[in-house]
Amino acid sequence: MSIRWKMLFLLLGISLLPLAVQGVFSHWTTERLGLDLARRGAQVLEQKTEASLQEKAGDFAAQLESQRHLMEVAIRLQAQEVERLLAEPPRGKAAVAWAGDFDQERVAMESLPDYFRVETGGRRVPQPVSLARPVFYLPPGAARDKVEDDLARLAEVGKLYQQVRAAVPAAHWQYTALANGLHSAFPGHGGYPQAYDPRLRPWYVKSVDARQPVWVDISVDASSRRVILGLAMPVFRPNGRFAGVTALDVVVDQLLRPDRLEPAWAESTTAMMVSRVEDKDGPYLQVFAQSDADDGQRRWDLPLNEVRLEGDGLIAAFRAAAASKTASVFRFPYEGELSMWSVVPLDEAHRHFIAMVVPLGEVQSSATQAREYVWSHTLWQSRVTVAAGLAVALLAGVIAFFRARSLTRPLAEMADTAAGIAHGDLTRRVALGERKDEVGELGDAVNRMASSIEDLLREQEEAYLQMMESLGKALEARDAYTARHSSQVARFSVRLGERVGLSAKELDILYRGAMMHDLGKIGVRDDVLNKPERLSETEFAEMRRHAGYTNAIMRPLTRFRAFAEIAAWHHERWDGTGYPDGLKGEAIPLLARIVAVADSWDAMTGDRVYRQGMPVERALAIMKKEQDGGQWDPNLIRQFIAMIEEDIRGGQPEAARGPA
Repeated sequence: MSIRWKMLFLLLGISLLPLAVQGVFSHWTTERLGLDLARRGAQVLEQKTEASLQEKAGDFAAQLESQRHLMEVAIRLQAQEVERLLAEPPRGKAAVAWAGDFDQERVAMESLPDYFRVETGGRRVPQPVSLARPVFYLPPGAARDKVEDDLARLAEVGKLYQQVRAAVPAAHWQYTALANGLHSAFPGHGGYPQAYDPRLRPWYVKSVDARQPVWVDISVDASSRRVILGLAMPVFRPNGRFAGVTALDVVVDQLLRPDRLEPAWAESTTAMMVSRVEDKDGPYLQVFAQSDADDGQRRWDLPLNEVRLEGDGLIAAFRAAAASKTASVFRFPYEGELSMWSVVPLDEAHRHFIAMVVPLGEVQSSATQAREYVWSHTLWQSRVTVAAGLAVALLAGVIAFFRARSLTRPLAEMADTAAGIAHGDLTRRVALGERKDEVGELGDAVNRMASSIEDLLREQEEAYLQMMESLGKALEARDAYTARHSSQVARFSVRLGERVGLSAKELDILYRGAMMHDLGKIGVRDDVLNKPERLSETEFAEMRRHAGYTNAIMRPLTRFRAFAEIAAWHHERWDGTGYPDGLKGEAIPLLARIVAVADSWDAMTGDRVYRQGMPVERALAIMKKEQDGGQWDPNLIRQFIAMIEEDIRGGQPEAARGPA
């Protein structure tokens, strides 16, 4: 059967493959469409979540700003009324409730949801308070008789506290501390520490020299672990003398609720209060309060004083949020999961923030479910289509294999033979037996071509070698030293090559290359080549060109490329400072490195027209001294030195030096 019929059957089999491929591509297109829809759905969910977080953060910022304005109005009213009470004349001995009265339960109190203390382990314990009476307290060292007048004046301060509390529903504690030590607080309560002195508290210290309301850093209440925003203001007596400080605390954690977030991921949202700390060891973010994710009311009673959020990227994001006038939303990992963060500054100094963190996986959960549905729905159809396509392809492949086997095998063999010939293996031949068709004729033609190329290259290289021998004799006629020098270099090179374990073929190439390594000197002028004195810099530069000349002469010997490498690079140095190409280390071919050592040895010990060769012992001492100087391969130079020392110990110094 002719090749045309075989190719016809092969093409018939191949033509069936697009049918299966088309079916697979159709289902793949459907699957990609579904996945693209799922991806777009995830993008929409992310955008919706970002907008929701932005809106919630904006609402919180607006509520917080409104709360601040309300607190400023309230604290001014509270300070004004305290000053009015201090300006009134004393009304006699006042009947007030002291802290001890609350501790001994002599005052009626009640348990309210917002007043509690958190014990070790996180358990809440109710803290009874009185919404009817304030508490009065004197720190250690304060004399009661010194405060009787002020005590009488402030006896009715509870009514003032109640009025302010009605105007500020989020008010948690209200208190006034005078410079003489008298302290009152509302709601009334006990439990003051034994050494407690309100005059040492930050809200008091910061307000002493102020003339207007002073914001106190956001903090966590020591007993309830709730987040407190404080505002204090100094009060003065009628004569303008400083009297003390009155203050108002508001619980800000009540402002944050997840009621506007999507129910699907609201329960996974973590809300936290964060402080930006500039430490000597570097900045970091400290979480001082965090919502309880299991409680829909978002408690803030977790003791988190040592929790830090670190990472340059996160710190930079919070700095950007501090510089922004609106809420910031960004993506950053939290607890190992990529999340969406919404950050709002809590204070005017932008040191405290509230952050809401939503895991991105929760936001994308519905899109992920859609993607999994699309994948499972199309997987079965894809498997059926692929199976059908594979069956068709297998059938066509079997037919093509058996029909085309006798064609493709010899073609592959001819391709391998041609590749071998192209890489220099001229002994390769195509073995097709007695085949009489077109393929057999092509194989015979390839074999004849390979034989012709091999004969031609052999004749060419023999002629070229004869030409180089002629050039060598011509050079010897010009410079007898070059012929003697080349034979000495060849002899020492072969001895060193044997010592380092070269094969017989490598030693033959090494010998021939060394014999012809200076053949390029045929191109150097006679007055430079045979000058009886030392060469000038210009003349030496011309002499250095002989390596390139030799390389150019030998380059046509493609099967003996090592000849040209020896000629081109036997003046390169191990440290890379040689010529002509500045090769370094093992980038210099091994045979060229061997010839470089032998060439240097004969250059030192051989006689020149302008000087006699130095003694073997002196040349050997120079090589030892310079063996690590970077000129020669460290291993080769040590082997060569050992070889020469063995010659000397064997009583053959002349053999080491060579014939004069």
